[in-house]
Amino acid sequence: MRKHKPQTADVISGGSFGFTIVADVMQGTKRVLQDVSFTDWTFTGDLDANVKTSGTVTLVVQDDFARSYSPRQIGDALSPFGGTVRVYALVSLGAYEDRIPIGTFRITDVPSSMDDKLSVHGRELTVGSVVTLTLMDRFYEADVPFMRLENPSSLTSAWSELIRIARLPGTRNVDDAAIPRSVVYARNRLDAVQQLARVLGGRAYMRADGTVGIVPDDLGDVDVVLNFGQVDGKIIDVAQFMSSADIYNAVFGDFEDANGRPIHAEDMIRSGQLAVTGPFGERPIEYPADQREFIKTQSAADTAVANYLAKVSKGSPLEVPVTLTVDPRLEFDVVTVNRPGAGGEPDPALAFTGRVCRWTMTKDQPMQATVRVPNA
Repeated sequence: MRKHKPQTADVISGGSFGFTIVADVMQGTKRVLQDVSFTDWTFTGDLDANVKTSGTVTLVVQDDFARSYSPRQIGDALSPFGGTVRVYALVSLGAYEDRIPIGTFRITDVPSSMDDKLSVHGRELTVGSVVTLTLMDRFYEADVPFMRLENPSSLTSAWSELIRIARLPGTRNVDDAAIPRSVVYARNRLDAVQQLARVLGGRAYMRADGTVGIVPDDLGDVDVVLNFGQVDGKIIDVAQFMSSADIYNAVFGDFEDANGRPIHAEDMIRSGQLAVTGPFGERPIEYPADQREFIKTQSAADTAVANYLAKVSKGSPLEVPVTLTVDPRLEFDVVTVNRPGAGGEPDPALAFTGRVCRWTMTKDQPMQATVRVPNA
């Protein structure tokens, strides 16, 4: 959840508040524009994407000295060569205001830019520049190949190694762990970051404060409770759909004992709706290579494969799209959604808890979020 003042939760749940997006534009450590507003904007988050948060914004810049802000060369204020944008949401009610960081983004493209010109005494002046920017979070910087193949420099701390290869600051929001000897880095730097995130029990992402954090695989505690209705909680609509993309009904793995002799283990679902002989068919997955190091006996291999089958046969097939009044606190958080029963009051039997796996915020539009709900 993005950092916010305690009172902001009550302001948002009240349903009527001021909301504005502003940004500071940086070139290196130099701030070239401050608290600039956008005439149009969209920001999206996708937990399954490599670079998980992105945006498209349009701004109008009027310079006191009638200079153009349409980028023409490397080093210009809005050029996609090292320019960054720090985006904030301003939530207000009366005299109250909270400045909530949305994220720090790299300018990756300038799809369009134009200047409004005015001729004064034969001199052409720029009245304003209209510039559209494509933004991606700082994982964009890590989504590149290693120039030389790398392996962990130390196996004692997955967090230290993750921060080293990401070349980004980190916030250690989950417990550290040792790196298995079997981990061999992928050629892509960001893929290697996610390999280490799996060792830490989750997925790496760029937090709103510009540091790397981990979204845990386990749900853990609920961050936000959303209530259906136009007054409390501001959920406007709830739908749902299912996916079989992450569901498997068979697991196999090849291991080695202490003397290097091969061990093979496999398990599968043989009865019920997901049986390998049923309509779903056989859908196998290999036991993760980076989790095999300490499995040295047939019994341990059989147990590991059976436990992994129990996990992957549940998966997260239920994804629930939720439409709600914009809530800039939300990113990849755990939410409980309360839905009303026949009498209009929240019905516990209809409530569900899951993690926000996708979200979209667009100017003057309700927020869209997709909640991924694990099967029981």
